[in-house]
Amino acid sequence: MPIDKYIPNKLEIRQSIAPASIFIINWIVLFVLALFFADELRYKAEERQSSSSVIWIAKSLQSTAEAVGIKQTKTIKRLIAEDRLNEVSYTEESLPSAATATDNKIIVSKSNDPESKINEELVPESLKEHLFNNLEAPPVFVKPNLPEKILLIGASSMRSYMGQRLELEFSVLNRDTHRSAKLGTGLSRPDTFNWFEVAPRLAKEHQSELVIMQFIGNDGQSLINPDGTIHTLARSPLWDEAYSNRFGSFIQQFTDLGIEVVVIGMPMVENQAFRARLKNMNELIASQCSSKGALFVSLWEASQNKNGELRTEIRIDHRTYAFRHPDGIHFTKQGGYFMANVILEQMSSHYRF
Repeated sequence: MPIDKYIPNKLEIRQSIAPASIFIINWIVLFVLALFFADELRYKAEERQSSSSVIWIAKSLQSTAEAVGIKQTKTIKRLIAEDRLNEVSYTEESLPSAATATDNKIIVSKSNDPESKINEELVPESLKEHLFNNLEAPPVFVKPNLPEKILLIGASSMRSYMGQRLELEFSVLNRDTHRSAKLGTGLSRPDTFNWFEVAPRLAKEHQSELVIMQFIGNDGQSLINPDGTIHTLARSPLWDEAYSNRFGSFIQQFTDLGIEVVVIGMPMVENQAFRARLKNMNELIASQCSSKGALFVSLWEASQNKNGELRTEIRIDHRTYAFRHPDGIHFTKQGGYFMANVILEQMSSHYRF
């Protein structure tokens, strides 16, 4: 019998199996890549207003990527690329010295001195019983759930990439989200656009449970009344108090209705005089938020580089992008998306997403 009698059969089997294997492997690779770039696929689908089926597939990929941990891996990768890995910390919680009960015995935890030890036998029984009976568990902060109905309001940044990204992320979390923003507006000039009337009407219309707002940036001017008369001049020594009170009353409109409020502060900007003005206004509004029970989200630190200087560029996947537009104030697409992530990160310390 010829030695190579069965060789053609082997080749035939190999040829019939190889294409199928390659096809399956290609689909697996494509699926993994789709999960890794699920966020980008979702944003592209939304931006291009693709069909509902395409958007649904993109949402499903994004949810799967988050479930299997790919999204967290990309976050750490991005922080490494931006030299910001120190923002991801894994620390062991150290408990204060306290007595704990185990099998009816009292074990006293070590103090900060690793050499210090307490001989349990030398502790009187009466003291052990006192410690055990009076030991109280530390208070536990339970984060509330992120409200179901969210209203985003503000000016340019809320209208542009930062606001778009926030709206998209909240929709991914299945929150009923509405966004209303108007360029060049704020709380200083209700004679030109009155947010005191518009915002409560929007909140009522959408039955909002949480209002997220960003103003401040256009408010560094004389305070005008709705009828056009001057309330407080910009250079008046009374301006800080007047503006703070006006912002506080705006917040209280919502809190009185049981609506939660998140106020987004302004980032660092290029112009030194404007920067100092914004920093002062941020501090005024942060104080108002504290007194009114609102959450203040600071963007100041995130708008700096690691040297504490103005951030002008951002590294994403080993590529460098402009962080701001040439005016030194407004964010580029990459900058706006980055700031939206900063806002979500700070909110996640207060809300359970």
